[in-house]
Amino acid sequence: MNKRHCAIVDAYSTGRYLPEEFRRYGIGTVHVMSAAQVPPIFRSHFDTASYDELIRPDEHMKDEEVIEYHLAALRCRETEFIIAGCETGVELAELVV
Repeated sequence: MNKRHCAIVDAYSTGRYLPEEFRRYGIGTVHVMSAAQVPPIFRSHFDTASYDELIRPDEHMKDEEVIEYHLAALRCRETEFIIAGCETGVELAELVV
C-alpha cells in the first residue's frame, strides 16, 4: 500500500502543526509555497524538515505563472487532498484543487 499524501499551501502560523497531526494518521505532507519566500513574520517558525517535500516557485514568476507551476508540480504527485495552512494560502489552494 502506498503512503497517503496531502498538500498544504502556506502552512505557516498554526498551520505549521498540521504535518505532525497528519503524520499520526500515516499521511505525508507536501508543503506548497504561494510565494518564493516565507513571509518574514513566519520565518522563525517554519521548518522544512516537517515535510516530505517542498514546492516553491521562482521569485521572478508572475502570478499566473505561479499557478501553472503549482498545477504542473501537483499533477505528477499523488496527493489525496489540498488544504490551506493559513490565510495566505487560501486562494492558491482553491485554484489548484
